[in-house]
Amino acid sequence: MSEYIGNRVVPKHDGVWDSTKVYEPLVIVYEEGTGDSYISRKDVPAGTGQNQKEYWALCARFSEQVALLRKETAGQVAHMEERTSAAETLTNSNKAALEERMANIEARQDANVSASTDKNADYAAELADARVDDTDYTFASAGANVRALGKARSLQDIAKLWEWEDGRFVNDQGYFPQAEAGAHSIWCLSQVTG
Repeated sequence: MSEYIGNRVVPKHDGVWDSTKVYEPLVIVYEEGTGDSYISRKDVPAGTGQNQKEYWALCARFSEQVALLRKETAGQVAHMEERTSAAETLTNSNKAALEERMANIEARQDANVSASTDKNADYAAELADARVDDTDYTFASAGANVRALGKARSLQDIAKLWEWEDGRFVNDQGYFPQAEAGAHSIWCLSQVTG
């Protein structure tokens, strides 16, 4: 029987409908053929079909639930396809821009290689390449690009402030002189003061 709780009645679920069974009021049964659920309106004698509206009321239509689920799923799939298409379009445009930048860089590198292997070349291509920064912005001159890098000091400038313990300095090419047996490593630098 259904259960009375305060100001409400909770129906009882009785599984699959059986035509040979007697049902009390407010019992929900499931009809396997259609997937629909029915609730008893009053005491139902054995042999009473679910099509007899005096005894049974439709309380859940399975086909409508499936239709709503299909509609909701179709909407979600369409939204997902829309987002996927937008992401693919963005990826393709980014790829095209990247390929264009790579082609420009390769062309500059090829020009630099040609200029550096030609003994009569004036290295104009290499100088032009020095005017372009890593974002493909072209400065008015190579010097403007270098100045734009800030006031960073080269290894040689930094090395002038540090002295080898044995008195050796970094040479003008930025390398440490040939070490002799027992010479100190880079970790043995000490700052020159005073």
